[in-house]
Amino acid sequence: MTPSERRVAEVCLERSGDVAWGSVADLAARSRTSSATVVRACRSLGYAGFRHLRGALLEELGASARESPPRRQVGPASAADVLRSTFADMSEGLRKTLGALDPVAVDRAVRLLAAADVVLVLGNGRSAPLAMASAALFVQAGRRTQAPADAFVQKLTASRLLRPNVVLAVSCSGQNPSTLDAVEAARATGRASVVGLSCRAESALIESSDIGIVVPGGEPVSVLATLMSLQIASFSLTTESFDG
Repeated sequence: MTPSERRVAEVCLERSGDVAWGSVADLAARSRTSSATVVRACRSLGYAGFRHLRGALLEELGASARESPPRRQVGPASAADVLRSTFADMSEGLRKTLGALDPVAVDRAVRLLAAADVVLVLGNGRSAPLAMASAALFVQAGRRTQAPADAFVQKLTASRLLRPNVVLAVSCSGQNPSTLDAVEAARATGRASVVGLSCRAESALIESSDIGIVVPGGEPVSVLATLMSLQIASFSLTTESFDG
């Protein structure tokens, strides 16, 4: 590697979180190089380009969120001990997930959901329970919500949007074909703004969404907590607009 490429690599090591959520230009500025040098450095490090480097860093952030220090078992654990340990692990994982979320994308998603007349919630496979839980929270808050459980009905509903809607699509892998088909059908109407939530930055769902929210790590509790936080924040904005 050239000296300038090494500076790029050093920034990636020292400020991986910033690089993961930044752009080529941001990394070039931090390393005092050029965008072309950043791309060359990525290839020297074994990546196809900057996007693949970002994806790897996001995966690494997610992996660190799942790691926890080993615990030494001292005698049989009581139910209360297990409960405390589980909550401690969840709290630490959520804290790290929060640090890895893109605040700009989160803010845009919250404002879009707050202004939505109707929200169409999509989710299939292992992500279906997360999507259904999210839809239930919308309904409980009195928001107009559509959340078909059947994949065919999801696509049919998405293809027949009669007014501007917000589509909230959940796919931990970002590659579920049924969810992607429904998203494509919604976008084809020209009446949908898509908020996609996935655990992988380099995924078809994130690429096809107007706003992509990446939850590194893939832990269901982190995904559900992110969904609930988006909704609660959007409810707050909606209430403020009514009060004003």
